[in-house]
Amino acid sequence: MNRSPLVLLSILDLLKALWESGIRFLFILEKLRSSVTFWDNLSRCIRATLDISPIDNIDAIDEKFSLRYHCQGKIFEIMSHELFLQGKLLTETSNTVQDDPKGQKEHKSGPCRISVVLKWFDNAILADLVSNLSSNAYKKELHHAKVAACLCIIHLITKLSTGDTGSLSFSFMKKIQIISTKLLQHHAFLALLSQYSLHGYSGEQELNNLVLNDLYYLIRGELEGRQISSGPFQELLSFLLGFRIFEHNPLEQLQNTYLMANDKFLFDVEHIHDELGVDLWTDSDKRSKEVAKKMLDIMSKANLMKYYADAKLSALMSFLKFLSVYKGAISNKNLDLPDGGISVAATQSAIKCACKSFESTVDSLLPQAHTDEVLFPLLSGQVELLLTLARILFHQAKNKKSSHLCPDIVLLMKTSGASTCLFVDLMPSAHALKQPVKTLLVLLLSSYEFMYSKVDIKDLPNDINIFGELALLSVSLLPILCKLAENRECSDLAVASMDLILKGSVPSNLWMPILQKHFHLQTILHKCQNGDLLSTQVILNFLLTLGRTKDGAKVLQSANIFAFLKLLLSQLSLDDSCLRNSLSAQVKDVNLWGLGLGIVASLNHCLDDDISHNNVVSNTISFLSGHVPLVSSYLSTQSATTHQSKKRALSQKSQTSLSALSLTENILILLCILAKYHFPRDTGKKEVDSELREIIIHLLAFISKGSVKTGNASKWNSSFFCPAVIKEEVALNEKPPLICSKYGWFRFAASCTLSTAGVSVSPSAALSVVRRDKTSGDSDSIRQTRFTEILAVQIYRIAFLIMKFLCSQAKEAVKRAEELEFLDLAHFPELPMPDILHGLQDQVVCIVTEIFEANGSSTLNPETEKVCQLLLVTLETSLYMELCVSQSCGIRPVLGRLEDFCKGIKAMLQAIEKHSSFEPFVRSLTEITSLLYPGLLHNNLLM
Repeated sequence: MNRSPLVLLSILDLLKALWESGIRFLFILEKLRSSVTFWDNLSRCIRATLDISPIDNIDAIDEKFSLRYHCQGKIFEIMSHELFLQGKLLTETSNTVQDDPKGQKEHKSGPCRISVVLKWFDNAILADLVSNLSSNAYKKELHHAKVAACLCIIHLITKLSTGDTGSLSFSFMKKIQIISTKLLQHHAFLALLSQYSLHGYSGEQELNNLVLNDLYYLIRGELEGRQISSGPFQELLSFLLGFRIFEHNPLEQLQNTYLMANDKFLFDVEHIHDELGVDLWTDSDKRSKEVAKKMLDIMSKANLMKYYADAKLSALMSFLKFLSVYKGAISNKNLDLPDGGISVAATQSAIKCACKSFESTVDSLLPQAHTDEVLFPLLSGQVELLLTLARILFHQAKNKKSSHLCPDIVLLMKTSGASTCLFVDLMPSAHALKQPVKTLLVLLLSSYEFMYSKVDIKDLPNDINIFGELALLSVSLLPILCKLAENRECSDLAVASMDLILKGSVPSNLWMPILQKHFHLQTILHKCQNGDLLSTQVILNFLLTLGRTKDGAKVLQSANIFAFLKLLLSQLSLDDSCLRNSLSAQVKDVNLWGLGLGIVASLNHCLDDDISHNNVVSNTISFLSGHVPLVSSYLSTQSATTHQSKKRALSQKSQTSLSALSLTENILILLCILAKYHFPRDTGKKEVDSELREIIIHLLAFISKGSVKTGNASKWNSSFFCPAVIKEEVALNEKPPLICSKYGWFRFAASCTLSTAGVSVSPSAALSVVRRDKTSGDSDSIRQTRFTEILAVQIYRIAFLIMKFLCSQAKEAVKRAEELEFLDLAHFPELPMPDILHGLQDQVVCIVTEIFEANGSSTLNPETEKVCQLLLVTLETSLYMELCVSQSCGIRPVLGRLEDFCKGIKAMLQAIEKHSSFEPFVRSLTEITSLLYPGLLHNNLLM
């Protein structure tokens, strides 16, 4: 590495080619792969490059420094190939073992072959490496060389204006003449001529020479460190810098070469020397010789610096590849990394160094951002490095407490936010910055998602005001995100980031004025109609978040959101086939429809007490009236398995998804809102009103169906199938359960993810969703996950909304009966039979009792507490419904129901009484129970 890096580079090229060939040369590579000495030597080579890294003085740099960085890059590529190959081989071995149960006990995760290198990384060396590779090596010599070229051009223009062509080649002389013509016609040059003429100078040639002479000395001052102030002369210098007549084609500069190629990397010094004819100039033209030779000397140094900086950038990109492969390797359970791989502390230090280097490069971009494109590839590499390190950090802290990482995450967000603001202003003149901006937005979005997903970060003590700092940062970012929301390439990321900001710790009175000023909603809606489905879904998610506040709902209403949604949803391909199969190619259309209904529901909820509420209701009825058949068809497919008359539905497996269930919830929310306006009965669709209620009752029967405590859960309701489909759902299915209930839909949901029929889903989704817990010895025991719990909660949310809708229907019917002073059963709405309500009640009682008994007197976690509240409200509503049905229809209690219900609810109330926050629920449940079963309270059976 020190004596002959070129020879080492050739050897590393050969080794890299062997590793790239993979399994074909596996036996040849085996001795190297298993050699600790080999990997230790590679580590020493990386260390050597850091130890002999040159100082900022360009005179200390020679060709060997660049070659060493190329060697370092090759080593990182070899390490990347080895990590990937190791993981691939272990995965194939693991699959073979799974196919051969006899060898399962013998299988274990394999040690990492490059553990020597990874252990070496897990200390301060990683930070040193990041700091060295990501630092800006593009020093001022590059800009100096370009300024020196401008100085030479002005000098030659002055010479040619007197007729002195010197020894210039004919082609080069023509180039100078063209530049001269354009320069003299430049608006800044003409402005200077006007200024000079006001001071008494006359004659065109005299004025031109005066301006050129002053420009010459000002450029020479720039070369010596005295910057030209903004104005006409600065404009002329920028104009001259744009010609680049001495520079190579940028594509030729990026060619993969290791040699200096006779000083032709950026400037072809020898060719320029011949074009100028410097050797032929006479001694009388001493000034011209000095200008030319100084320019050529600066160009030679710039070539050396550019080659060195590009070599370091190449090593950085190879290092990025290694980190990306490493990120995949730490997710591979079959690969045994030493001490779990690079430590969190080492990653934190690396992130600090990367942020510092990136900020330094951004600061150096400010003075000449419009001309210094040479920094753009480095900026892209630095941003990718930040994102990769952040992803490694987020993965390391995925299942651990993360409060100590807050300062690092806030640093990442500050760095990305400030740089994004600057780059957006430069993007119109520097298109190469688009990719760094997109990467910065991904980093920003990932940071927000991580911060908001960690419970321990949300529960930080008051003296650590991380979220206050985050709120201020978020507010400062909103204007620039609003601007990027109109950019087609950045719209998705910008709007998704805004969505998280609005959902986060920033109050609406802070972000609403900013959105009203900077967010052009009409423009966004127009682009949404013409954009692809992905961007449409992201924007609708944002509009849903916006519509959940009163001010946001008013903004949406003023933007005529109903007309937009009508037009958007009319373009969707929604039919019975996509409703029967929620996993079809039209699942995106179903999602968009659900989001649209959610937006409409949020407007009705937030503007319930507003003066414009009647207008909102009118628009909602008009909007939903055109979708009543589709709503009925959709709800019917969700409960198809309960229609005993439909043999085809029973013989086929009913497919659904969390998105489809969410759509069902949004439909029911709207029906509950519009029920008091007699929708859809008063819209001329009385038969539809009856059919809709019947379908909803069937759906409730489906939810309440089944035994609560006994029976094989994997065979219960085998016609219902709801797998994890999208990436986020599959990730949730990897997480352990939080509520941990073995009753009701918390048990059923785990079995509903198992496909026993020929359903078309991806193998990865099916395998990841279904897990049997074999450790318990029960072959029918299905392992519960966070995904199955979310599925269960979603179903109970639907059950609550059904009860709420049916209660509003019953309440209206009772009120009408009181007005007429008799009960007209012919016009009485369809209501569920008591046995349907009993199934739901039993599920709730068992689940709530189990949860409270398991927690004792300890405080429930917020998620579990919300679920218990939902279930208890559902129980109370179902009891009121049962009271209404029994009294209106004269139905007597089922034999034995009183004793069973008494025993269950008594145990539940005893478990709840230890939690004071649930006292209101206990009182209300006791009240309705005493009305439904008067004997319970009279005989003190509830006490």
